Amino acid sequence: MAALVGDAGAVTGAAALVRAVGQLRHAVLLAGPDRPAPAAWEPARSDDGTVLPRRALVSVPGPAAPASSTDAVDAVGPADAVDAADTADGTDGVDGTDGGEGVGVVLVVEEAPAVPRAPARTGPPPGTGPAELVLLSAATPAHLAATAGRLAARLSDDGGGGRDGGPAGPDLAAVAHELRLGRAVLRCRLAVTVRTVAELADALAGFAAHPGPGTGPAGVRSADLRTAAGPPLIEGLEETRAYVAALWQGGRLEQLTRLWLAGVDVCAVLPAHPGPAAVELPATVLRPRPLEPGPGPGTDGAPQ
Repeated sequence: MAALVGDAGAVTGAAALVRAVGQLRHAVLLAGPDRPAPAAWEPARSDDGTVLPRRALVSVPGPAAPASSTDAVDAVGPADAVDAADTADGTDGVDGTDGGEGVGVVLVVEEAPAVPRAPARTGPPPGTGPAELVLLSAATPAHLAATAGRLAARLSDDGGGGRDGGPAGPDLAAVAHELRLGRAVLRCRLAVTVRTVAELADALAGFAAHPGPGTGPAGVRSADLRTAAGPPLIEGLEETRAYVAALWQGGRLEQLTRLWLAGVDVCAVLPAHPGPAAVELPATVLRPRPLEPGPGPGTDGAPQ
């Protein structure tokens, strides 16, 4: 194991486990002493043809074990890996260790069973579905424009949201929900109401090219709250949360937009996730911080 991940000391076992999980996750056997190059990890099958889950045998050396130069994942072949996993009792030699000397534990890691995906929702034709409120925020107007441009590029790469007869791309409701989930709420904000992913991509691309309040494309509204006195007085109140939740429930997108641009964190109360699965979207563009204390670009307190 040391030859593959280095001498990690007490965390060598953790490194071996991560390596095993990565191979299971991607169904790829990494290069090792007996395998000069990575190879596809084909699953084993039972006598009746049933596909068996891939299994990796991971040996975690004990404190007295000498550094082993072999892989900690016993996956020479799919059938061998399954057989070894089924019969391993921690006493026989595994991956270059001699069983009774220095082996702290032997782990059998098995890939999770496949989860059937929910069928795609058959919604109304593009442009006729319900409107969705899409919210973004960033530290400065420049970072907000960069975030909008990055998101527009990702949505366009995913098929353009059904533009010109192309693939439908991600679900708009799931995109809007994902952008409101788990992101820092910063002082420069954007709000746009759209009905299709293609419309969203075009609006964000237009804002990235011409950022700022009143200069972006029609329908895209933004605000710079960095010079505001602070959060609104209603921020953080339980009554405010109930009010915002009622607005989400009632589909009052205009009122939610105004509250968002005035500084209220309307993302603190989220409606239920509309889609069967999460959507992978690019992260917010963040402002770099200096590693050493002292004055530097963007650290004098002036708005950037």
